[in-house]
Amino acid sequence: MTSKTRYQTDVLERFIPVSLDRLISDLLSSKTIATGQNQAFQQFCNSYTKLFHAQAYYPVTMS
Repeated sequence: MTSKTRYQTDVLERFIPVSLDRLISDLLSSKTIATGQNQAFQQFCNSYTKLFHAQAYYPVTMS
């Protein structure tokens, strides 16, 4: 049986429902990041989330 449904791949949203905290913890526990780099990666993630939060709630307007 062949499906007649066609998807427009350029229109579909590519969203994976995973929380940022879960993604960070999974990356830290995996072998993806070198053992000596875990602390630096954690600091980067903390800084990035603070920056993202600040930009989302206090947007800078250009006049």
